[in-house]
Amino acid sequence: MEKAIVKIINISRPIIGVGKTFTGDYANSSNFVTKVQEILAKTSTPFIPNKVLGVYFDNPEKTKPEELNSFHGVFLQNENARFDPSLSKLSLKGNYLYTKVSGDPSKVIYDGYSAIFSHIQKNGIALKSSAGFQVSTFENDAITIEIYMEIELWIHENNSLII
Repeated sequence: MEKAIVKIINISRPIIGVGKTFTGDYANSSNFVTKVQEILAKTSTPFIPNKVLGVYFDNPEKTKPEELNSFHGVFLQNENARFDPSLSKLSLKGNYLYTKVSGDPSKVIYDGYSAIFSHIQKNGIALKSSAGFQVSTFENDAITIEIYMEIELWIHENNSLII
């Protein structure tokens, strides 16, 4: 695995997923995604099967597993398709710290978040929210995870970024 590189990006064309909010242990994330996929399958709404979205709102070191809140979803093959009303859209747009890591599923999440939090601490970056947005793509026995954390960002009058 390559070292995770963290950078600031601006998402101008929103990344849109469809899913729902769940309460429970983050270890159940794959079960939550499966529930969303089952709801979409019942209404024959096509989605990308090997690409999922997870948003983790709580710090698992400070919150009991059964009280953790997260959003889990998938990406529709047609972003404008109608879907079951029990689901909702989630849209990422704006300024984010971003990293992308690939490899062994048991290691990449830790490596990606470690890189992001190290970058935040080293550079004194202010987050808009502590929520971590993950887009995971599965291929063969490997996973690629893109992690997004929304940041406070200002543009100085000379067009330089101030974080």
